[in-house]
Amino acid sequence: MYITNNDQYLYVFADLTYDAVSPVYNCSLKNKANGKSYWIYYQGNGFVYFNQGVPSTCTQKHNGRIIEYRLPLGDLTGFEPGVEIADISVTVQDQSNSWVNAGSIKAQSYTIQDNFDVYSAKQTIS
Repeated sequence: MYITNNDQYLYVFADLTYDAVSPVYNCSLKNKANGKSYWIYYQGNGFVYFNQGVPSTCTQKHNGRIIEYRLPLGDLTGFEPGVEIADISVTVQDQSNSWVNAGSIKAQSYTIQDNFDVYSAKQTIS
């Protein structure tokens, strides 16, 4: 699992081996500053569930074993620089097989950073 952030979003990346016919992608974490737990999942049919409101700026992508979540910093999550996030988990369940756990990975914590690298390349515009 790899976790990072920029000034707008928290990114959670997981390299996860799983065996699911109808995968459902879950991400859960806890904001230690406000005590709230967050859980978001994406079903193959497009259904998205988020336990803390409307997840309009949250995204999930997957390609093979790689799963990526993007969660906003700010009001929706309370994530801001210096906030520690704990109990971070990415899990895949198989909806077609009684929602069994088909694979999971966990990280203990991550602290939102207020400094981040931005890379750019020199370009000539005519």
